[in-house]
Amino acid sequence: MNIYLIGPMGSGKSTLGEKAAKVLGMEYCDMDRLVEAQAGMSISVQFERFGEAWFRDRESEAVRTVARRKNVLAATGGGVVLREANMEVLRKSGVILFIDRPLAAILADIDLSGRPLAEGSEKLTEIYNRRLPLYRKYAGYTIKNDGAKAEGVQTLIQFITEIKEKYDDTGTKA
Repeated sequence: MNIYLIGPMGSGKSTLGEKAAKVLGMEYCDMDRLVEAQAGMSISVQFERFGEAWFRDRESEAVRTVARRKNVLAATGGGVVLREANMEVLRKSGVILFIDRPLAAILADIDLSGRPLAEGSEKLTEIYNRRLPLYRKYAGYTIKNDGAKAEGVQTLIQFITEIKEKYDDTGTKA
């Protein structure tokens, strides 16, 4: 069964996901890095040269690639929720967890360099507010990430362990 982490940039998807995957013996996939590898260029270059729609097409390809794998813990890009088709593919191949981190905590910690859509805190706030209803809509479960990183990793590990007990390998309730 695959686990997909959704949430805004800076919510902790990559940081928590990579550490939790190691402990749980799952393959880890950072989908933004996969998009970069498949395109042969950074996300910021993709946006600059080809625009957001082109990037979103590459992101959808990465979603389909990861969905074909098994036992993956994947950190999605923050905008994966903008295409309902992406979320349908993820839902059919695993369980979707929303990493819910307060905007104030994200703004306090995030480095916005290399993030083409978030030129500053005002833009990041706008993106956060626009996408928050989508994260809530598509999440099978929500995990609060409002403490220390180590606490967030432990919460995620515990949550995934409990989920795996409830579902079979395909993500269907046992």
